[in-house]
Amino acid sequence: RACCPRILYRFGCTAPVATIISTTVAPVVQVVLVDRLIELANNSKAASSVRALSEEYLLFFQASTKTLADANIEDAVSHSHNMAIQRRIHAFLERQDREPARAPALKLPPGSPIGSGR
Repeated sequence: RACCPRILYRFGCTAPVATIISTTVAPVVQVVLVDRLIELANNSKAASSVRALSEEYLLFFQASTKTLADANIEDAVSHSHNMAIQRRIHAFLERQDREPARAPALKLPPGSPIGSGR
């Protein structure tokens, strides 16, 4: 692990490793987290409480990324990342077809019902 800073320095990166990780890895983790929450909220096999909790987290992330985007207006990379996350969540929450699919009604077989006496 001690060689990581030397390797980064060799490629022309002089920033501390913690700064590199927070600026490159954290946004990727945020995108993956939002994608997984969207998948879970849209999963018809998941329990309704789990889907509702996923949507609640998405609403929280949408509000927090709006706040961060407004605060980081001068940092173009951070601002655009936060706006992209916000738009992705907004697009999912505004979809009209995101209700879980219901099974179609069963067709009744022809003839009289069982036990009708005929």
